[in-house]
Amino acid sequence: MSSEKQIERCVVLSSPSNIVYSTTSNEKQEHLHGNFNFGHTIPELECNCSTNGAYKQSLQQVDQVNTLTTDANFQPRSNFFLGIIRKMGMKALLLDLALCCFLLIFVILVETAIVPSNKRGFTCGDPSIHFKYNGDTVKNWLIMSSIFIMVIPIWICEAIKLRKVSSPKILWEQSMYRGIYWYNRFTIGTILHLGIVEVMKAILGECRPHFMDTCRPDTGINCTLGEYISDFTCTNLEDSQSFVTDSYRSFPSGHSSIGFYEGVFLAWYLQRSFPSSRSKWLIAVLQGLCLTWSSTCALTRITDNRHNWWDVLIGSIIGIIAAIYICAVVCRNFRTVNTCYTCEDEENLDSSTTHLKSDKQLIAITIPDHKRVEVHQA
Repeated sequence: MSSEKQIERCVVLSSPSNIVYSTTSNEKQEHLHGNFNFGHTIPELECNCSTNGAYKQSLQQVDQVNTLTTDANFQPRSNFFLGIIRKMGMKALLLDLALCCFLLIFVILVETAIVPSNKRGFTCGDPSIHFKYNGDTVKNWLIMSSIFIMVIPIWICEAIKLRKVSSPKILWEQSMYRGIYWYNRFTIGTILHLGIVEVMKAILGECRPHFMDTCRPDTGINCTLGEYISDFTCTNLEDSQSFVTDSYRSFPSGHSSIGFYEGVFLAWYLQRSFPSSRSKWLIAVLQGLCLTWSSTCALTRITDNRHNWWDVLIGSIIGIIAAIYICAVVCRNFRTVNTCYTCEDEENLDSSTTHLKSDKQLIAITIPDHKRVEVHQA
């Protein structure tokens, strides 16, 4: 045993009951009941301790864990982004950027009709493709901007969780780091499921409700009612080629997919990560706003005559499945312990983020004189 005073404790994280701690001495273990929020304060903590002194001592020990990242010995790095690069490693960062750029370029090439799409054909006189093009309620720039705006509510939520940090610089760096951490995983799901949607659009080549008004096919003017036409050429020269080609890329709905992916992801994140509040309505209202945005993106595609109802339905399902996969598998249900990523001696840590495989997994934390945090999975 080192001469340094050490306190070792095991904590059950993200569990609504039974927080257990233990010390290196022969002190009797105490079982505390309440919600343990690593990195911020505990709103309520009840216990079955036999003495009031043991209860106060346990509260002090848990407070030491909660305030570790704000200890004076933990100094922030001089450059925040260089610290992130150091954490990830240059090779891993370049590989991630290359894969991200590759997928983005593919999506852009398909969306701008540089990569040709399949012409599925249409039935002469089909009333479902004779609607007028009325524009978009949720415009393309708005739906794309929402992808970047997602980082703001995530960052605000992380900043609220660390609101009692004394140093504004540490508060900004830690909240931004955690915000980027989750937003990075959100972006993974966004690009991957958009790539899937674009491939489906290009292969299926289904006509939009305003196909006849936008494409103006040459073989669709003098045709026999009920005749299926597979070979046609769009004669619309007034609009851009990408817009005309997009008139037979209806299935599935990309707006619906993105909208429901964003809404479900953010609603799930708020449920798991929003700081404890006495209000019973706050989180529910915020989640309702998220799903309202999703529904707006989906339903306006039908009212704008941009998609059929089945295009919107399948696009929404794709977005929901993508959000469930990212939240449950990639983000591991947002069960994460963030340790001090700004420590100067971070090379002694395996990772500043330790993922938990279950709600009741034990984590042993060793604290030598508040100088370093070493996290070991039990």
